[in-house]
Amino acid sequence: MSRTIEWNALAEEVRPAFRRLIRHPGFWVPAVLTLALGIGAAAAVFTVLDAIVLKPLPYPQADRLVRLQSPVPRTSGPPLGLAKAELLFFQNRQRSFQALGLYLIDRTTVGEAAAGQPSEQIYSAAVSAGVPEVLGIHPLAGRAPTREDGLAATPTVVWLGEGLWRRRFGGDPGLVGRTLLLDGRPV
Repeated sequence: MSRTIEWNALAEEVRPAFRRLIRHPGFWVPAVLTLALGIGAAAAVFTVLDAIVLKPLPYPQADRLVRLQSPVPRTSGPPLGLAKAELLFFQNRQRSFQALGLYLIDRTTVGEAAAGQPSEQIYSAAVSAGVPEVLGIHPLAGRAPTREDGLAATPTVVWLGEGLWRRRFGGDPGLVGRTLLLDGRPV
């Protein structure tokens, strides 16, 4: 019985307060909007931090990956990646890294030299031999790039991502060894 009396007393206090709030929306509407914006901003910041900082990269031993950059003298711009000569210098003299590699992300036009298919713009990465080892990735077919692939006398070797291989080439395992066109050049 005492609980019923408590609920009735609470209801008698809440009803007039609720009526006052309805009559004066200039007070509670900005407060609710401010709370909504604050909660939304906090959720957005956490989502970005979670994706960038808290979740590890999808590679084995991602906590051991390091990105080296080379400062450009007398410029105010951001530092650039390493040049091939710097990579060779580090490979020959460093004792701290298990493997080193270079990469350059770009857009490329891909086509198959024999098939006459329409070309397609894709994102690509030119990588040196150390990159697959550093990232712990292995080809489903064919072989990974080697140090000899970067020499001028050797033909350019292409490694296709599984999505492109399945979408454009139907997952054909016989694609290994065939000639493709990248930016109009046979590779």
